[in-house]
Amino acid sequence: MSAPCVSVPERPYLTITDIVNTGLTSRTTLWREIKAGRLEAIQIGRSVRIPRESFDRWLDAHRIKVEVRSVASRLSDDERLELMSLLAAK
Repeated sequence: MSAPCVSVPERPYLTITDIVNTGLTSRTTLWREIKAGRLEAIQIGRSVRIPRESFDRWLDAHRIKVEVRSVASRLSDDERLELMSLLAAK
């Protein structure tokens, strides 16, 4: 996985733009995760804020998926199939 473009601000509440500007995920993915209830968000008037602790938990839960995807992209088709079968066996 490539390093984020910008670090996540050290604030208790983050905006969608704060997170998107890091390069860690897209705006569409964030909204999808919020709507599915997998990422906590608070609406304040017309603004949406994501609690920093909630974002950190979400990121930790998804980090391993991103790392596996990153490694898998560099494998041959046979190696990728073997990795998938190993992960499915767990």
